[in-house]
Amino acid sequence: MDPRLEEAAYAGNLTLLRRLLQEDRLLLHRQAIAAAHLSDSPLHIAASLGHSDLVREILAVNPELAHGRNREGLSALHLAAAQGHLSVVNELLQYAAAANLCLATDNDGFMPAHAAALQGRLDVLTVLLDACRESSRAVTSQGDSILHLTVKSNSFETVQFLLNTAGENDELLNSGDAKGNTILHLAVARKQLQVGIPDPN
Repeated sequence: MDPRLEEAAYAGNLTLLRRLLQEDRLLLHRQAIAAAHLSDSPLHIAASLGHSDLVREILAVNPELAHGRNREGLSALHLAAAQGHLSVVNELLQYAAAANLCLATDNDGFMPAHAAALQGRLDVLTVLLDACRESSRAVTSQGDSILHLTVKSNSFETVQFLLNTAGENDELLNSGDAKGNTILHLAVARKQLQVGIPDPN
């Protein structure tokens, strides 16, 4: 990556990015081709650090960068979701096909909603589930649902939100992960007795 482009991404320096694009209007297009699946793109860096203005500018020049993945299979949306950068998540969802972006999985089968759930990012998780309802039922390659990950993150508020949106007979309440653990098993094992999980019987 051009060191000046990398500097702009890390610093969130919109002025520098615009100057670089005036010098070379195809800079972001070439960067996307050169770095595909190898490293973090400028969009990955800006998204993970919460530089929403820079993210908006990058996407205005090349919206296809929203679909780029690094070597771990992470998109910019995964990184922004995990870090809780709601403004960046909203920018990314505006510039790409939201359903495709929300359903993209990393190398471990995590969607952006899984990344938000694991980190207890309730505001981001709410936006992602609104943009792509089907991600609420998806499981990772380890068999973890969003509810499993939320219990594992010890985020009581997020668990309560998901339980309130799930019906009492929702199969997610009784589904097991790869080891057969339901969310009730996980909550008891973690001594999360305040989690009000409905009795399946």
